[in-house]
Amino acid sequence: MAVFIKEIKAENLGPVPKLSIGFKKINVIFGHNEHGKTFLVEFIIKSLFKSASKWRLRNSSAQGKVIVSGITDNDLSFSPNSPEKIEDYLQDSNPGLPPDLSRLLVVKGAELELSDNPKDSDKTIVKKYISQKGVLDVIAQRIPPAEKNTTIENGEIIAQRKGRGKDLVELTGQYQTINTLLDQVNQNFSAGKIAVLKSERDDLTDKIRVMEDAKKYLAFTLYEKSDEIKRKIAEIDETLIKKARDQLAVCRSKQSKIVSLKQQLNQSGKNAENYRWLEKFKEEYDSLSSVVKPDVPKLFLITGITCALSGLIAGFLKFASFYLTSILVIAGIALIVVYSDKLRKSVDSAVKRSELKELEEKFYKRFDRDFSKVDMQTLSDLFKSDYEIYTVRLRDIPSETQELNRALSDLSNMVLSLCGKTCTLENADSLIISKEKELENLKSDLRKIENQIAQLNVERSQVISEPQPADFDRAEYSKLKERYLLLEKKIEKEEDSLSNLKANISRLTGDSISSAWEVLIDNLRNKKLETEENLKNVKAGLYASNIVFNVIQDFARDEEQKIKERLQWHGLKTVLKNITQRYTDITLSGDSLVVSDGFHDFPLNDLSTGAQEQILLALRVGFSSQIFKDNSLFFILDDAFQYSDWQRREFLVKTVFSLAEAGWQIIYFTMDNHVKELFDKNGKNFGADYASYNL
Repeated sequence: MAVFIKEIKAENLGPVPKLSIGFKKINVIFGHNEHGKTFLVEFIIKSLFKSASKWRLRNSSAQGKVIVSGITDNDLSFSPNSPEKIEDYLQDSNPGLPPDLSRLLVVKGAELELSDNPKDSDKTIVKKYISQKGVLDVIAQRIPPAEKNTTIENGEIIAQRKGRGKDLVELTGQYQTINTLLDQVNQNFSAGKIAVLKSERDDLTDKIRVMEDAKKYLAFTLYEKSDEIKRKIAEIDETLIKKARDQLAVCRSKQSKIVSLKQQLNQSGKNAENYRWLEKFKEEYDSLSSVVKPDVPKLFLITGITCALSGLIAGFLKFASFYLTSILVIAGIALIVVYSDKLRKSVDSAVKRSELKELEEKFYKRFDRDFSKVDMQTLSDLFKSDYEIYTVRLRDIPSETQELNRALSDLSNMVLSLCGKTCTLENADSLIISKEKELENLKSDLRKIENQIAQLNVERSQVISEPQPADFDRAEYSKLKERYLLLEKKIEKEEDSLSNLKANISRLTGDSISSAWEVLIDNLRNKKLETEENLKNVKAGLYASNIVFNVIQDFARDEEQKIKERLQWHGLKTVLKNITQRYTDITLSGDSLVVSDGFHDFPLNDLSTGAQEQILLALRVGFSSQIFKDNSLFFILDDAFQYSDWQRREFLVKTVFSLAEAGWQIIYFTMDNHVKELFDKNGKNFGADYASYNL
């Protein structure tokens, strides 16, 4: 399995606002000072590793993700804020990961040391990466020095009077003192008169407890009844009752209004009818009156005949001229024609006059008044107001009836919701009253039960739900309490004579000397139990320290041998030889690492900086190979070779490329042109597996 960093996408990397890089097997990222190179390295550390806080990194607002392939079937994405880091995934397939994986895989700013603590010895550093002995050392350091010399003889612990050894001596003495005081209590207190009184009090206490349990059960039943009543009260919508009552009042009001309107309609109906009849009468009467003509005077006829005869006679006898006689004849005929026409019209008026007569008779019959003596306008005004009332009421009644029906429908729905029954206006009141009485009865019952609960003075959290053998008797309970108080006074009187014993106990328990004997004795027994527990814990701790320290000593000897064997691992020696081109062996001498070229041994600290860089790089590769076995990961090198001379740089760069050929991914950050040129030169042979980026 090859675990590689596949891609980085980030923003706000110091001077770099936005960045996206896809990585190859070997990568060089070049950038001068203040171009964001360090920000990018620290972003990778924060995103991938749990121990990023140990690097003393700068504060940064960088955001983004580091995409890693090869750990699982799918690529994984890490960011500075992601809860899981790369160690969480590698641990399952690589048990025994070092506590600081980042120090193994990352070299920042030529800091080649494998530890974040400059005080760590070479031996301590090696333990972190190829042995569990470092954990054992931590455990051993936590065992107090005085306890490391603890021994056990014939089941007895022999320890220095320091720490838990001192606690052992003091607790043992305290335990003996407590047993002595308890013996005195049994002899001078428990077996005397006080014991008899207390025995009697205990009997009373049992009886009181039985009665109190019965009281708690009674309280339980009352609380249950109270809950049931409250549930029933909650089911009754008191607001809805009030609304129904108000709605009933609205319905009754509307019904009364409709009755009143109908009464007004009946009262004004006759006069309204008279008004309509009178208006029709006036219309018919006026119509007939307009066509009735007066009788024709017979003078027209007589005059016409006279003129006509006079003209004829005068002409026949020739008493006058023809012209004059002609005028007399024509005038006479004209008068006769006029009379005939008026006579015809007079005959037609007679029919209308007869109809007028009939109307006047109907008027008299309806109003018992002579038409000719009545002021029609006054009579019309008299009936008109009732007619207008009648008309309005006739219009209002259907509208009011509709409103009443809607109000009744709302009322019926309310009553149905309250009572489960439909209602009419007649029975709605009785249904509402029944529900009001039901609610009032429930509230009355609830008040009675709550009063009973208050008298019992039992909280809901104190009740007992199981039936009790006895029923609660308030009078009997009061008598038991009175007898109990009398016994308390007698016991208090007897206790005054045991003040010395009481004082000794109170000093040990820390109680006030005025505390009751029962409290002191209970606390003394509790103190004994506490002391027993503390003594047991101290002994257990000393036993454990003895056992653990001995086991650690044995295990440490085995781990020491394993460390030496792992430093002699052929793979580590091969890497050391390939990278340094000189040294063939590395061992521990005391707490220091020593390398050998086959002829001479050299302490690591005595070597030049460049040589140390090579050896520490070899240790990184060797430790990684031991930890991850056949798997390969990545190395992040931040100008790791900047302090090496030019000749050694060339060799180190070739070494890095040889690691890439072995399957490791290399990401090298540099601001050095010479180092970049060396990478570019060797990268030509890598083709598409080599990439160079400029910031």
